[in-house]
Amino acid sequence: MKSFFEKNPLIHYTTILTLVAIVCGLMIGGMNAITAPIIQRNLEEKERAAYQEVLPEGQTFTKLELIEGVPSTVSGAVEGKNSSGTVVGYIYTATGLNQHGSISLVISVDAEGTILGASILAIDQTKGID
Repeated sequence: MKSFFEKNPLIHYTTILTLVAIVCGLMIGGMNAITAPIIQRNLEEKERAAYQEVLPEGQTFTKLELIEGVPSTVSGAVEGKNSSGTVVGYIYTATGLNQHGSISLVISVDAEGTILGASILAIDQTKGID
Protein backbone atom coordinates (compact mmCIF):
# COMPACT_ATOMS: atom_id res chain seq x y z
CA MET A 1 0.00 0.00 0.00
CA LYS A 2 2.86 2.33 0.82
CA SER A 3 4.43 1.78 -2.59
CA PHE A 4 1.07 2.56 -4.25
CA PHE A 5 0.95 6.00 -2.58
CA GLU A 6 4.61 6.65 -3.45
CA LYS A 7 3.92 5.96 -7.13
CA ASN A 8 0.77 8.11 -7.16
CA PRO A 9 1.25 11.22 -4.99
CA LEU A 10 -1.97 12.74 -6.35
CA ILE A 11 -3.99 9.84 -4.93
CA HIS A 12 -2.07 10.11 -1.64
CA TYR A 13 -2.90 13.82 -1.22
CA THR A 14 -6.48 13.32 -2.36
CA THR A 15 -6.98 10.55 0.20
CA ILE A 16 -5.51 12.63 3.03
CA LEU A 17 -7.59 15.71 2.14
CA THR A 18 -10.75 13.60 1.84
CA LEU A 19 -10.19 12.09 5.28
CA VAL A 20 -9.54 15.51 6.80
CA ALA A 21 -12.71 16.89 5.17
CA ILE A 22 -14.80 13.98 6.48
CA VAL A 23 -13.46 14.38 10.02
CA CYS A 24 -14.02 18.15 9.96
CA GLY A 25 -17.54 17.73 8.59
CA LEU A 26 -18.41 15.24 11.32
CA MET A 27 -17.02 17.57 13.99
CA ILE A 28 -18.96 20.57 12.67
CA GLY A 29 -22.15 18.51 12.37
CA GLY A 30 -21.71 17.19 15.91
CA MET A 31 -21.18 20.66 17.34
CA ASN A 32 -24.25 21.93 15.50
CA ALA A 33 -26.34 19.06 16.88
CA ILE A 34 -25.19 19.96 20.40
CA THR A 35 -25.53 23.75 20.18
CA ALA A 36 -28.65 24.20 17.98
CA PRO A 37 -31.18 23.35 20.74
CA ILE A 38 -29.35 25.57 23.22
CA ILE A 39 -29.34 28.50 20.80
CA GLN A 40 -33.05 27.99 20.06
CA ARG A 41 -33.89 27.88 23.78
CA ASN A 42 -31.90 31.08 24.40
CA LEU A 43 -33.72 32.86 21.57
CA GLU A 44 -37.10 31.78 22.97
CA GLU A 45 -36.14 32.99 26.47
CA LYS A 46 -34.97 36.34 25.08
CA GLU A 47 -38.21 36.67 23.11
CA ARG A 48 -40.32 35.83 26.19
CA ALA A 49 -38.40 38.40 28.26
CA ALA A 50 -39.05 41.01 25.57
CA TYR A 51 -42.76 40.09 25.59
CA GLN A 52 -42.87 40.50 29.36
CA GLU A 53 -41.05 43.84 29.10
CA VAL A 54 -43.46 45.37 26.59
CA LEU A 55 -46.63 43.78 28.04
CA PRO A 56 -46.06 43.38 31.80
CA GLU A 57 -49.70 42.42 32.47
CA GLY A 58 -49.36 39.39 30.20
CA GLN A 59 -48.91 36.03 31.88
CA THR A 60 -49.36 33.72 28.89
CA PHE A 61 -48.42 34.43 25.29
CA THR A 62 -49.93 32.60 22.32
CA LYS A 63 -48.48 32.92 18.83
CA LEU A 64 -51.02 33.95 16.21
CA GLU A 65 -51.20 33.12 12.51
CA LEU A 66 -50.45 36.15 10.35
CA ILE A 67 -53.24 36.98 7.92
CA GLU A 68 -52.72 37.88 4.29
CA GLY A 69 -52.07 41.55 3.69
CA VAL A 70 -49.88 42.12 6.75
CA PRO A 71 -46.81 44.22 5.86
CA SER A 72 -43.73 42.14 5.05
CA THR A 73 -41.81 43.77 7.91
CA VAL A 74 -44.13 42.13 10.46
CA SER A 75 -42.75 38.67 11.11
CA GLY A 76 -44.92 37.52 14.01
CA ALA A 77 -47.88 38.28 16.23
CA VAL A 78 -48.60 37.16 19.78
CA GLU A 79 -51.70 37.46 21.96
CA GLY A 80 -51.02 38.25 25.61
CA LYS A 81 -53.45 37.19 28.34
CA ASN A 82 -53.42 37.91 32.05
CA SER A 83 -53.76 35.27 34.77
CA SER A 84 -57.58 35.22 34.46
CA GLY A 85 -57.36 34.53 30.70
CA THR A 86 -58.45 37.99 29.56
CA VAL A 87 -56.64 39.41 26.51
CA VAL A 88 -54.57 42.39 27.67
CA GLY A 89 -52.82 43.13 24.39
CA TYR A 90 -51.06 42.01 21.28
CA ILE A 91 -47.36 41.93 20.51
CA TYR A 92 -45.95 42.27 17.01
CA THR A 93 -42.43 41.35 15.98
CA ALA A 94 -41.04 43.47 13.16
CA THR A 95 -37.77 43.29 11.24
CA GLY A 96 -36.25 45.91 9.00
CA LEU A 97 -33.18 46.21 6.79
CA ASN A 98 -31.17 49.13 5.52
CA GLN A 99 -27.68 49.67 4.07
CA HIS A 100 -26.10 49.32 7.55
CA GLY A 101 -27.72 46.08 8.72
CA SER A 102 -30.93 44.84 10.29
CA ILE A 103 -33.05 45.42 13.38
CA SER A 104 -35.70 43.28 15.04
CA LEU A 105 -38.08 44.68 17.62
CA VAL A 106 -41.31 43.91 19.44
CA ILE A 107 -44.19 46.33 19.86
CA SER A 108 -47.18 45.82 22.15
CA VAL A 109 -50.63 47.34 21.66
CA ASP A 110 -53.78 47.04 23.73
CA ALA A 111 -57.18 45.96 22.41
CA GLU A 112 -57.98 49.54 21.33
CA GLY A 113 -54.76 49.86 19.32
CA THR A 114 -52.82 52.08 21.74
CA ILE A 115 -49.10 51.36 21.74
CA LEU A 116 -48.04 50.16 25.19
CA GLY A 117 -44.33 49.57 24.68
CA ALA A 118 -41.50 48.56 22.39
CA SER A 119 -38.22 46.74 22.83
CA ILE A 120 -35.31 45.91 20.53
CA LEU A 121 -34.63 42.19 20.13
CA ALA A 122 -31.52 42.39 17.95
CA ILE A 123 -29.44 44.90 16.00
CA ASP A 124 -26.96 43.63 13.43
CA GLN A 125 -24.88 46.39 11.88
CA THR A 126 -21.82 46.49 9.69
CA LYS A 127 -18.79 47.39 11.82
CA GLY A 128 -17.23 50.73 11.08
CA ILE A 129 -20.21 52.21 9.22
CA ASP A 130 -22.26 54.90 10.93
